[in-house]
Amino acid sequence: MRGSNMERLVLSWVNKPYAFEMMPGLNRLGRNPTNDFRVADASVSSFHCEITLGPDNSVHVRDLASTNGTYIDGISALDGFVRVGQTLRLGSVEFKLESVMVADPIPVPEMAMAGGENTQMWTKDEKPKTLLGKLTQTLKLTFGR
Repeated sequence: MRGSNMERLVLSWVNKPYAFEMMPGLNRLGRNPTNDFRVADASVSSFHCEITLGPDNSVHVRDLASTNGTYIDGISALDGFVRVGQTLRLGSVEFKLESVMVADPIPVPEMAMAGGENTQMWTKDEKPKTLLGKLTQTLKLTFGR
């Protein structure tokens, strides 16, 4: 069974190897480490802006009276919406809002634990018949099969 793919919205830092996955609800960005996403750049205010990811994947940005401003596609924005493909600039730091497909994890069945009913056991005098048996005897481990 394969996992299903889900759309995720990500803010990718332009020309840097960093990205932030937008979480549902309120996301705070700024230089202060208590923000949800810390942007370590002197042009970004300590508490620069809030981004709200709505249930319909709408992205609303609100500037928090930052020193160097918040811009959507180069236009100053105290309050506005960002769409996939648009740039969001905080001070001199540019991000691009991107949609990425992420596969949900595939559930893995639990493995039989060593010591269970499928454990192969033998005495010191007996020789194991399989390579696995020989290896586990050498290591003095029980191994479930």
